[in-house]
Amino acid sequence: IAQTVAEPYETQEIDAGKLTVSVRTEWEQMAPYAPMSQGRAYIVNEAHGLSKDAVRWFLSYLDPCPSHTVVIFTTTADNQAEFEETKLDARPLLSRCIEIALTSQGLCKPAAERIHAVAAELGLGGASLAVAERVVAECKNNLRAAWGRVEAGGLMV
Repeated sequence: IAQTVAEPYETQEIDAGKLTVSVRTEWEQMAPYAPMSQGRAYIVNEAHGLSKDAVRWFLSYLDPCPSHTVVIFTTTADNQAEFEETKLDARPLLSRCIEIALTSQGLCKPAAERIHAVAAELGLGGASLAVAERVVAECKNNLRAAWGRVEAGGLMV
């Protein structure tokens, strides 16, 4: 998504826990200025960990956000109605976002095929592809979690 909007030098990626006041101030100061190329992209990883202050700030930042800027929030927490530590209601922020749930986009089978192939290549499993699909599905298509299960012997016959 970021690559369709911005060049790599106009893309900034940050963990939600490190979204300090100074970073937010920098983003606000840059907002009125269009970049020399396509646009600007900010990627906020682990968005479920946003602080109360950061959520409040985004509520006011996103509405007038210029058309040349995209803010992308990533998370591995499906259908989360509140933020982890603050228990703050996530719905006001989510109403300003377009949700793209990658876990429901037909990724189970290709992910299972890849995990099955790599596991076989590394000698980490002899189970069928159906078992690999079950592991990936149980991990809700979280490849990191599925691979952890494989390393722990999850595909051993």
